[in-house]
Amino acid sequence: MEALSSCFGYDLTPTPVGVVPRPEVPFSIEGPLGIVNLVGLFDSGSDVLLLPRSVGEAAGFSPHASVNTYGVSGSAAGELFNAQVSVAGQTFVAPIFVAVDEDVPILLGRAGVWNRFESFTFHNVEQQLCFGEARPIQFGPDWKMLGVSMLLGGFVAWLILR
Repeated sequence: MEALSSCFGYDLTPTPVGVVPRPEVPFSIEGPLGIVNLVGLFDSGSDVLLLPRSVGEAAGFSPHASVNTYGVSGSAAGELFNAQVSVAGQTFVAPIFVAVDEDVPILLGRAGVWNRFESFTFHNVEQQLCFGEARPIQFGPDWKMLGVSMLLGGFVAWLILR
């Protein structure tokens, strides 16, 4: 049996189809202006951590419409930054996408975050998400290429982050 380091309860969200349990996780980002504490949806379908403009600016990241990203609910223009992220007792550098608009959800996506933990367990009966043990990474992010398909000037860009 694996030891679990942190568990977070689901947010019970009323929707037109009934109450939907959503795995929302507290985390923080640190930028040039300081630390911003947040709660975001733990989203397996999101490639990166996604933030609305006001949240990014509160940490000191001012986005320009240099990249478009696409998801199930539409698209957003914004900019990628590297930020210090703290979640489930771990702190590391990860890519964040700050949208130029406010109309985007706060999403805790995969790149730079998911590879920091051995596992994640969704306990639907208990309505909680548990993070497994942290993985040791000595020299910053262990990802070399973020294969996020984004349209940039009409071409698909594969962003290489270091």
